[in-house]
Parts: sequence; C-alpha cells; structure tokens
Amino acid sequence: MPIDATTWKELFEAVYEINSAPSHADFGESVVAGMSRLIRTELAVFQVLDRATGRIMTRMAPQDPSTSEKVLYYSSHSEEMPSSPTSPAPRTGGLGG
Repeated sequence: MPIDATTWKELFEAVYEINSAPSHADFGESVVAGMSRLIRTELAVFQVLDRATGRIMTRMAPQDPSTSEKVLYYSSHSEEMPSSPTSPAPRTGGLGG
C-alpha cells in the first residue's frame, strides 16, 4: 500500500521537529514534540541517559500529568483503578502465584 502525500508531509515535519533540538539537552523534548504530530497522547514516558552519572532516568511529558481534575475524578472513582500496593488484588495463579 503506497503512502499518500499528506502522510509523508506529516512524517517529514515530525522528523524535522525531532532534529531541530537546539541542544543535546533539549533532544528529548524535541522527540516528544515531533512524535506528537504522528501519535496523539496525553502522556509520553521515555528514558534518557544522564552522562554525568552514567545512569538512565525516566522522564515524562508533561512532567506532572496529574491535573487537579484527574485527581478528583480518580479519587471519587477509585473502583475503576487497579489495586494499589497497599491493597493488593487477590492472587489468581500464574507466575509466582
């Protein structure tokens, strides 16, 4: 199936955005901005290398995705959320269970 011209344009614009980072430190944000042109999402989680320590760190965009509206919704609809570590779900078998 051939790729249509509009899709190519969106892809090239995303690649351009990714490669337009003004510095190495800004590259992660440029990747998120570029990929957001292709994949719509509320949250992006990615890993970056801290060169000073040699450790991989996890970053999120936006950095604090929990808006007050989301916190209020999930606080009042806690039955819709997976179990927390303080109240684990019953084990139903599988690996280690």
